[in-house]
Amino acid sequence: MVYKHFFWGIFFRVTLIVFTSLLFAFLFYEFNDLLINLNLLGLLIIETYLLVRYVNRTNRDLTNFFMAVKSEDTTITYSSKFKGKSFQQLYEQMDMLNQHIKKIKINLINQEQFNQIIISHLNTGILVLDENGKIKLYNKALSEIFSIPVITNVAQLKKVNPALPEILNNIHPGQEETMRIMTGSKSKEILLKSSIYKQSDVIHRLISFQDIKYQLDEKEMESWQKLIRILTHEITNSIGPINSTIDTLADLYFENTEEHLNPLPQINQKTVNDTIKGVKIIKERTIGLLEFVQKFRDLTLLPKPTIIPFRVKSFFEQIEYLMGEDIRQKNVGLSFTVNPKDLNITADKSLISQVMINLIKNSIESGARNINIESKFDEGGGIVVTVKDDGGGIPIEDLDHIFIPFYTTKDHGSGIGLSLSREIMRMHKGSISVLSEPGKGSVFSLIFSRL
Repeated sequence: MVYKHFFWGIFFRVTLIVFTSLLFAFLFYEFNDLLINLNLLGLLIIETYLLVRYVNRTNRDLTNFFMAVKSEDTTITYSSKFKGKSFQQLYEQMDMLNQHIKKIKINLINQEQFNQIIISHLNTGILVLDENGKIKLYNKALSEIFSIPVITNVAQLKKVNPALPEILNNIHPGQEETMRIMTGSKSKEILLKSSIYKQSDVIHRLISFQDIKYQLDEKEMESWQKLIRILTHEITNSIGPINSTIDTLADLYFENTEEHLNPLPQINQKTVNDTIKGVKIIKERTIGLLEFVQKFRDLTLLPKPTIIPFRVKSFFEQIEYLMGEDIRQKNVGLSFTVNPKDLNITADKSLISQVMINLIKNSIESGARNINIESKFDEGGGIVVTVKDDGGGIPIEDLDHIFIPFYTTKDHGSGIGLSLSREIMRMHKGSISVLSEPGKGSVFSLIFSRL
C-alpha cells in the first residue's frame, strides 16, 4: 500500500512537470510572451522542487533509520505525523522494526550478563585471548587458580610458570596440555584445553584451566593400590611354594621334636631324589619371580621416543609383513585404510610398531577372523588409528582393568602388553582407548594429538 501511494505521488508530479514543460514549449513558439514564459518557467521550477522534496523526504528518513540501526541507536522514534497519509503505514512499520531491534538488543545484553554470571560461577578457569594475544575476558576461578587478583596481560602468568605465556601462544584448537604451576608454596597440576570462536569477524581463543591435582593424586593412589595388589599376588604365588618346599626339605633332613630339630640318622636315595625335586621347584619359582621383576623393569624403563614423521601407508605395509606368518597360520584377514593416502604420523616408528603388533596379536588370540586398521584425521586436527576386529570381545567387568600392569585374562599372558601400549602413547602425548562388546569384537583407538 505504501509503495502504491508513493508510486502515484511520483507519477502525478512527473506528469505535471511533463505537461508544464510541453505547455511552456508550445506557448514559447506560438506567442513568445515574456510574462507567460516567466510564469511557466517559475511553475516548472516549483514542480521540480516539490518532486525532489517529495522523494528526498522519504529517502532522508530511511537513511537516518538505517544509520541508527547501524549505530545500534534505538532511541529514535519515527512518527507519521505531518508525513501524509500515504506514508503513515511506512513510518509505523519503521517504529515497529525499531522496537523489535531494541528488544533484541535488550535480550542480547541480558544473555551476556547471564553468561557472565555462569562463567563467574564455574570452577574451571576461563581465559579469552584475541588474535594479538591480548586478554579480553577471564573469570574469578582463573584468578583463584593462579592466585592473581587482577590479570591484565599474559606476561603476568610467568609468575606461576615461566613457560606458560609461550604455551598459550602455541596451543592449538582441540589440543590439551598439562603443566605444573607454583602459587606460593603450593603446587598445582593444571589441564589446559583450547578452542576458537569468531565474534564480529574477530577470532578469539578460549582456553580453559582446570586444577586436576586432586584427581591425579586420587588416580595415582588408586593405580598404586591396584599395582600393589598385583605385585603382592605375584610375589605371594612365588614365595608361597618356595616356603612350602623349604619346609618339606627340612622335614627330610631333620626330626622335629618339641625342643629342637635333630638330624635324621641316615639319608637314603629317596631323600636325595626328593631333595633334587624340591630344589628344582625352588629354582623354577625363583626364575619365574626374576622374570616378573624383569617385566616390571622393562615397563618402567622405556626408551625416550625419537619423534620423526613417517608415511602411514608404508608403515602399515611393514606391519603386515611382520605379522604375515601369524596371519597366514590363523587364516585371518588383515586390511588397511589410510585417508588421505599420503597421511603422515609424527612419532617414534619403532615404539608405535610395538603397539600395533601387540594389538594385532591380541585380536588374533581373541579368535578374530577379520582385522581392519584405519588411519584418518580427527575433528581436532590430530590423527586417530583404529584397530577393529570381530573376535570374542572383552567382558565388561575386565574393561576397567586391561590397561593395568600385569592384569591378564589369558592363561599364559604377561599382562604388560596393553599397559606398555598405553605408556608408549602417553609418551607421545596421545592416548589409547577401547570399545568392546562380548561376542562382537573390539575397537582399539590410538589418538595422536596435533603437534
